[in-house]
Amino acid sequence: MLKNKVMGIALSLGLLFTAALPAMVSAEDIIQHTVDTDKDFSDMKPGAYLSKISGSYLNPETGLTEDGGTKNASIGEGMVDGVVTPSDASGGLDSVFGKPKPGEEHYSECLLEKMEDGKYYATLRLYLMNYIKFDEQNGPFIEVRQPNGEYKRVEYKITKSESGGENGVNFNDFRFEVPNANTYVKVSMFVVPMSRPVTYFVVIDSEETQPGPGEFVASPTYGGKAGGLSTGAIAGIAGGAAVVIIIVVALVVKRKKSSDTEEA
Repeated sequence: MLKNKVMGIALSLGLLFTAALPAMVSAEDIIQHTVDTDKDFSDMKPGAYLSKISGSYLNPETGLTEDGGTKNASIGEGMVDGVVTPSDASGGLDSVFGKPKPGEEHYSECLLEKMEDGKYYATLRLYLMNYIKFDEQNGPFIEVRQPNGEYKRVEYKITKSESGGENGVNFNDFRFEVPNANTYVKVSMFVVPMSRPVTYFVVIDSEETQPGPGEFVASPTYGGKAGGLSTGAIAGIAGGAAVVIIIVVALVVKRKKSSDTEEA
């Protein structure tokens, strides 16, 4: 009896998610947001700014996927939209279905800091982090496009984190060095519900900026506090959350079995 009920629930969920998926859209139909990564920002004064960002499952320069993912590009674009620029940060998985139509794209903000020595640091806020595995083997990993066109893996620091549970807001702020105020960032992370790593891109567009730091944690140079959570600390938090989820699921299954036994 329990087996039949589980199969029924799984089938119902499958139909629900299939109905929510957008129609087949090829990579050629996705409009890419590109920036001039060679633009000279030497006139930008040192300080904290808010720059515009957008997400893309496809490489903005090649129009191809980097992880061998779905041919239905709109599915990947919708997922990335929910991570990088969700219309409702507390929407959970509901925010990942359906990339906005051309002209209705979502944009968000990142913190861009130009230091006195001319170096740039970006802080990206990525959502739905409660579905991401954090460890040395699976990442997340961040690569930044270099002036020669190649991507280089960079170290990052998580400066702010919020864990609101399944129906709440869940994000991490990743701070790392970038070569220019306009740049492309490649993010690779293991998505637990999909049981595989996913690679996507974040476009940082600093053509028009606003004064920062906004809701972000700035460096001590611009009023922020020293320190920040390391990747190891976040991995521990994520691991602890996973243990809690496993315990809850085990209790639910146990109670379900008890209920079915009584009914029988």
